[in-house]
Amino acid sequence: MRWRKLILIGAVILGVLEPGLATPIAAAGDSSSLYSFDLIETTAVSSTGGMMATAGDWISVSGSGAFDPIARTVRARGTFTHYTSGGKVMCQGTWTATGFTSFLSFGTNSDGQAGGVLSMVVTHHCTMGMTMTGIPMTVTSTVKAPAGSTYVQGVTVCDFTTPTGGKIVMQPEQ
Repeated sequence: MRWRKLILIGAVILGVLEPGLATPIAAAGDSSSLYSFDLIETTAVSSTGGMMATAGDWISVSGSGAFDPIARTVRARGTFTHYTSGGKVMCQGTWTATGFTSFLSFGTNSDGQAGGVLSMVVTHHCTMGMTMTGIPMTVTSTVKAPAGSTYVQGVTVCDFTTPTGGKIVMQPEQ
């Protein structure tokens, strides 16, 4: 059974698995540290501004991926649109995960949904011709979040630090 897990981890590292589409095959009873996630029309606002945004700008992010906190790998991608506070499109394009930073697990509920905070580094490929690298991004699922915690479901992307909407679906792969 150990060899199956090693093959799965190797596949994630090599990028063989298609995020959001492929489900790893494991024998009954095998456990895996692999998780998948889907970002469904998530949004975040820039409260204070910074290098990528002005206060009030907001971003819409969609995508999917898989990560392994034990192997410290992530494979994910999606689309984004950066809007000014007035609603004008500043930049839009695709994003790709380039590095795993951390994962804080909250556990899994009886429906098989997982909660936690995934931190990663992404690259934005803007349709206007710009490529921006080294962008910090978090994905937070509040399933089983500690009682009284201040975690908010959603994404943050660099200066867009306040999640404002959308849905996160995170689950362990079995």
